[in-house]
Amino acid sequence: MQDRLDIALTKIAKLVWIGSVICLQLVATVAQGANGCAELFQRAMDTLHNSCAEVGRNEACYGNQSIMATLRDSALSFNSVGERVNVAEIERLTASALDLETQHWGLSLLKLKVNLPDTLPGANVTFLIHGGTSVENVSGDMQVFYFTSSLGEPQCKQMPPSAIVVHSPNHERVTFVANGVEVNVGSTVVMSAQPNASMDVYLVEGSATLTAGGRAVALQPNEMTSIPLGGSDGLQAVGAPSVPTTQVSDAITSSLITDVDDLFDEDKTGDAKANAKANNSRSQSNNSANGKANGKDKEKDKEKNNGKGNQGTKPQKGGR
Repeated sequence: MQDRLDIALTKIAKLVWIGSVICLQLVATVAQGANGCAELFQRAMDTLHNSCAEVGRNEACYGNQSIMATLRDSALSFNSVGERVNVAEIERLTASALDLETQHWGLSLLKLKVNLPDTLPGANVTFLIHGGTSVENVSGDMQVFYFTSSLGEPQCKQMPPSAIVVHSPNHERVTFVANGVEVNVGSTVVMSAQPNASMDVYLVEGSATLTAGGRAVALQPNEMTSIPLGGSDGLQAVGAPSVPTTQVSDAITSSLITDVDDLFDEDKTGDAKANAKANNSRSQSNNSANGKANGKDKEKDKEKNNGKGNQGTKPQKGGR
């Protein structure tokens, strides 16, 4: 009886030990995967910065592997990191979803005029298309397009969900049509869409108005609205935007926007004028202050000179 009990206890001890080893291995694998995702994200952002810092107006840049593009001119190339092509040549562009085996996570940066006024020649609207997002350029200038993004959460939490980030410079309001929804934005939005489901628009900063189904909805920062999608291709707006709800931006998407902030074109003319005006105002103020100080100094000098003059003149005696 005792022998059987000892054998049973030994087996239990072995099972506990094996279970502990498996748990430790799982924890190590998860930790390694998390570190791998974080490293992949940082490498992708570094590649984007090194390859797409000098993108011109109405150009698309291949920011990180892999990007698949259907071009109107088959003689053109858009197959490797750093290559650029005029946006008008793009029929469809797809940024690959996260692939841990190949270490791919597609990124493409677009700089567009959209409907920015000609008074802002150095500024562009920036589109960042990433990880599992596909865009059909209907109008040729991306003022009208359809897009989809991968459904569900990414393979790891260290990567942002599939989406398009759109930024207008200096809070300048621009308008474009995505999936039949008129989007008027003055700063930064994040957009995602799933066929026969919904298109979600989240306002990071600034202001935005979404119009569909005969209704316009205004967003404040950290608010999101959803527009139902359907139709023959599942990407047509078939209803009005929902009542905005307050959302907390996930840390990874915030990190993505922060990382590409220096790639957003901002027109410096207004800032330069404002700075020049401020400097001029300060200069005038300083000149005025200096003038007043100089005036006071002159008055003091005059008083001193008058005093010295009075002391040096002897009073005359009256005549006899």
